[in-house]
Amino acid sequence: MRRSQLFRMVWFLPALGLLLSFAAVGWQARQLRVFKQHLLRCEIGAAGCQAPQRAWLAQQAPVLASQFRFDAESADLLARAEVLFSANETELPAKRAHLKQALHWTEQAILLRPRWPYAYAARLGVQLQLGDLDANSDASWRAAWRYGPNEKRVLQTLAEAVFVYRDAGRATPTPAEPILQALVRRDRPKLIELGTRFGARDMLCPPGAALADDPLCQPANRL
Repeated sequence: MRRSQLFRMVWFLPALGLLLSFAAVGWQARQLRVFKQHLLRCEIGAAGCQAPQRAWLAQQAPVLASQFRFDAESADLLARAEVLFSANETELPAKRAHLKQALHWTEQAILLRPRWPYAYAARLGVQLQLGDLDANSDASWRAAWRYGPNEKRVLQTLAEAVFVYRDAGRATPTPAEPILQALVRRDRPKLIELGTRFGARDMLCPPGAALADDPLCQPANRL
């Protein structure tokens, strides 16, 4: 082999490897975007989330996990997918298995991005579903509130936690009222929905409380 040919091969092979690496990363990014789009449709209950879409998500989640790129956003998507799979199960053991897997992915997201409030809120949400109200859920609550006091998705989970803790007779790790007031500013309909679901008139309707001035708290329309 001529020296010039050998020289070209020495440069060509690493360049080819780099191009293939970039192509693989691009493919994974596209798959991640498609996975996220399907997941969002199913999370909001859109008409586009039918059985085939749910089946596709279930097939793709292990693929995404096997190609996990070690970023918090991917871990968060996998956690949310497992929560969705849990909701579609009818047997309690299967539900809990998916929730335990979701918990694993939320913890991965926290390790990868320790100050990301969405990871803590996601972990708290899973802990609420598992009924695990303890020092670990308290820690999730405190971190979510510390790092995301104005993030709507974080506040939605924290507000739900307020009512779940109340119903369980467990003291909240931080005062509840600032969380409820913050959610009123960011997503009043969600707080009304939570208040209705949990029958939380005693917390939301007194003078100065989060929904004191809302029509739903008036005597004829109370929660």
